[in-house]
Amino acid sequence: MRDFSARWTGFLTPSESGTYEFGLVGSMHQLWLDGKLIADDLVLHDPNPSTKVVQFEKGHRYAIKIEYARGAFGTKLVWLNMLADPIADAVAVAKQADAVVAVVGITSQLEGEEMKVEVPGFKGGDRTSLDLPKEEEDLLEALAATGKPLIEKGDRIVPEVAFDVSVGGGQPGANVAAAQAHFLVRGEQKLPE
Repeated sequence: MRDFSARWTGFLTPSESGTYEFGLVGSMHQLWLDGKLIADDLVLHDPNPSTKVVQFEKGHRYAIKIEYARGAFGTKLVWLNMLADPIADAVAVAKQADAVVAVVGITSQLEGEEMKVEVPGFKGGDRTSLDLPKEEEDLLEALAATGKPLIEKGDRIVPEVAFDVSVGGGQPGANVAAAQAHFLVRGEQKLPE
């Protein structure tokens, strides 16, 4: 059923203060935060993120209004608490690990027809370089500098131990932000041959 429009209103009260990427994923929608329009995408297209970086204060009650226009395929409210220095966090954890596992590459949120991508190495959703995004290059260099064995699956370096793994997509920089949770191995781990 696509022949309807909807308006949702409510409140968001963050449990901790911080910088967040906040917005909608989809198309044909608008989002207001405390009366300020922060996502305005009334064009029908494949689902894309329409987000802004905002500062939230713990315990503050923020008014939210979402309008969803007729004919769209769906919309989803999204937010991500951004780390102040994700590479430094990843390096700190890597220094305590026996080996570092890094899964890097691009996602469909960086490369796609006529996308509004403002990241070095991409123009309008097309790649202008075959290098990894700069954030991921910087992450790999910092992790390699720890001197720990670097097990990497991606487009740039030949790892000491290679294996194939698939990881779901994320926002630009999501691989950096997830470094603590997904890239590091601690203890005696048996790797696939």
